Amino acid sequence: MEFLPYSAVAFVVFVATASAFNLHLAELDAVDDFDGVPVSTKLSAANFEQQLNSTKFYLVLFYAPWCEYCLRWLPQWTDLAAMVRDKFAGSVRVGHLDCIREEAFCSRLSIEEYPTLRVYSRGPPRSVEAVQPYELEDTVDYLQEYVFNPPGDDSDSDAIV
Repeated sequence: MEFLPYSAVAFVVFVATASAFNLHLAELDAVDDFDGVPVSTKLSAANFEQQLNSTKFYLVLFYAPWCEYCLRWLPQWTDLAAMVRDKFAGSVRVGHLDCIREEAFCSRLSIEEYPTLRVYSRGPPRSVEAVQPYELEDTVDYLQEYVFNPPGDDSDSDAIV
């Protein structure tokens, strides 16, 4: 019985510490460095189709704000977004989608790892191509080829409903 007061105190301290830790995690989740990229549109499940229909091609980065690889790629994403804006003059737009906030939507789109980079073409039918590699110049070259010589009905292309 003499351990009960100590155990109760330890439990209260544990709960208080865990609560403070959860608040800190919530603060970290609220920080989204990708929202600071001025020429990249923040996408969500609510505006995804509308944004994709706003231009012929849309380059979308699917990411997690806490993902180390995504954060390492952020400077290239910033440069890529500016290059796409300058080189393609409105025929290609750039957006980013937080798959932690939009987990069910990203799952429906079969996003299984971060970062994932895809280029969507306006439909019908809408097509999607995974973009590899993630090197800045290679991605711009790929987009140029894709925009000016889009694939036909190719089996590598996934139709989006």
